[in-house]
Amino acid sequence: MTFVPPEQRHVFISYVTEDDERVDALEDALTAAGIKVWRDKNDLMPGGDWRQGIREAITKHSLAFVVCFSEHSAARDSSYQYEELLEAIEVFRLRPPQRPWMFPVRFADVEPPSYDLGAGRDLNTLHRADLFGDRSNGNLIRLVQAVGALLDTDTGLSRPLPSSAPAQGENVLESVRRLLRDPNGDIVLENFVNDELDDVLTQLERLADTTLPTADSLDAAAFMIDRIKAVDQAMDPIMDLLVEAGLHSRPEHDAIWTGMAEAVASAANRRTGSSVLIMLNRYCIVLMLYAVGVAAVARKNFAPLRAVAVDAQVADLAGRRPLIGSASARSILESVEWVGTALVRSEKSDRPAREVIAQVQSERGGKLFTPMSEHLHAILRPRFRRTIRDDAAYTQTFDLAEILIDLIAVDVEQHSETFSSYLGAGCYTWRNKYDPAGPLAGFERVYGADPAGWPFAAAGLFDGDSERASAAWQILGSWVTGIVQSQR
Repeated sequence: MTFVPPEQRHVFISYVTEDDERVDALEDALTAAGIKVWRDKNDLMPGGDWRQGIREAITKHSLAFVVCFSEHSAARDSSYQYEELLEAIEVFRLRPPQRPWMFPVRFADVEPPSYDLGAGRDLNTLHRADLFGDRSNGNLIRLVQAVGALLDTDTGLSRPLPSSAPAQGENVLESVRRLLRDPNGDIVLENFVNDELDDVLTQLERLADTTLPTADSLDAAAFMIDRIKAVDQAMDPIMDLLVEAGLHSRPEHDAIWTGMAEAVASAANRRTGSSVLIMLNRYCIVLMLYAVGVAAVARKNFAPLRAVAVDAQVADLAGRRPLIGSASARSILESVEWVGTALVRSEKSDRPAREVIAQVQSERGGKLFTPMSEHLHAILRPRFRRTIRDDAAYTQTFDLAEILIDLIAVDVEQHSETFSSYLGAGCYTWRNKYDPAGPLAGFERVYGADPAGWPFAAAGLFDGDSERASAAWQILGSWVTGIVQSQR
């Protein structure tokens, strides 16, 4: 296939003719952001085979497929839009699950048709943009950003937005940053966060209701990988907010992050089903810990991390426990570690995902020590591209955050009667294992060897007690030594 630069590719918009004016506004927003749009009324040439033209527009050089639903499309008994959607689904099934391509849009409060997208996915499991109601402008901005991100190595947040964007062209995260700096903006910020939270909770509840296939191990592995990718996508707004929290928020905002984290954790806290499915549901908790953790370390702003990891509580059979005791990167696929390896390998491969899964399952592809940690390292990187431009510096920040998250888990476990922590055994356990001073030496070089001088206590971690921090450090050191020895 001939390589076509992303900026020369187009977004295909599928819609019914009654929504022409609504689609005009959507096209204007995408075009204003420098994104090329393909529409039948503009791009089909007179005398040409229109069916073939539409088919090629979907299957060749399409950057994304945007499918629009409304009261008009819902009223149709038949429509060429269904044919376009079926063609797009075939393309979608062949694409790597970690690369977004299909974007559902609603112009009215209607339920999109239930189309099977393969590997346990459904059209309704994709995060959709509602371009109606009070939040339509904000959702339009997020849609443009998501599509624009496909053009960039960055997140797309710096891409020019349509001039009709609210607040003089502010994008979503610029609005959050402004509110974080505004001493009188707390109520507005909390309302903004709650608005973002509503859609995320709906997506997580839909995902949590699915069933793990057990008849075939390849199907089960594909399901797990697709679930992780679906949660990554559903959690995008929350991860963006928590990165901003770690980078810019002040202590008076901590209650907002605690409440948001508890709401997400509650939606994920299903205690029935297989152990793998329970942990997959809790993967969103790990995403929150890492997003705020890496940002907190990047800016030495540790209060938001405490607000999410320790102050936020989730119900358990033994009572309520801090979020940090609910899941870790290691725990998500701990009983099926090879699936995590398949996840990372498939992200880096152009081969079909099932082929990669089969190779890893047969042990010819090599197993990774910390696959989920590596996955998190990769998906968080774009969010810090502007804050930490150097890749090596980002990796160091990520490793420090993983160590700190494990250190907090150890401390909380030591001071709880019912708490049993999930330690992460992250990338830091092998990336620095040949350092003569050990994998934790980098942490001491940055923060000092004496916990009394660590900055975390001022933010309320370790209950502000350097002796607690020192005790946790000794326990973590012994545990990491055992992990490193097992990898040699």
